[in-house]
Amino acid sequence: MSQLYDITLKKTIKNIPKRFLKLLTGFETGEFLDTNFPTVQNREPDLVIKLPDISIFHLELNSDNENNMVWRMHDYYSLMY
Repeated sequence: MSQLYDITLKKTIKNIPKRFLKLLTGFETGEFLDTNFPTVQNREPDLVIKLPDISIFHLELNSDNENNMVWRMHDYYSLMY
C-alpha cells in the first residue's frame, strides 16, 4: 500500500505549480533528475530536483515513521554526491 502512496505523491509533486516549488526550494524552476541509482542494492529516492544554482533538492515521502530514515538519507546523499 505504501508503494502506491509513494507513486501517487511523486506524480502529484512532479506536476506542482511554480509557486509551490518556490515555497519548497526557493526557486520557481528545476530539473527533475533520474532517481534510479543501480547498485548491488537498488536505491531509489522519491524525488530529486537539480535547481538552477546547480544544487540538489531531495525529498523523501513516508507514510509512517522509520527508525532508520537518517541512515537511508545518508545513503542517498552519498549516492548523489
